[in-house]
Amino acid sequence: MDRSNAAPESGAPHQTARLAGELQILKLAAGIAVVAILGSIGVLYQEIGALRQEIGTLRGDVQGWRTETGERLARVEARLDGIQRAPLSSLGDETH
Repeated sequence: MDRSNAAPESGAPHQTARLAGELQILKLAAGIAVVAILGSIGVLYQEIGALRQEIGTLRGDVQGWRTETGERLARVEARLDGIQRAPLSSLGDETH
């Protein structure tokens, strides 16, 4: 006799226990997934903080380079200005 379509008799408590066990497994899996997601978010947050710190350091470096380059440019411009204002006789005779 085929009992697959028959109404459950004494198997109902067993099936309920099995479903409860499956539900517990699903709850555990969902909890693990949430912990993994939160952990990933935490790692990303730390990496973003490290990147912000690195960007700040690089901004400081670039600002220092800009200041140094500006100072060098000012010295070169001052030299060029001095050369342009000097009389030709002070430059010397280059045709020895």
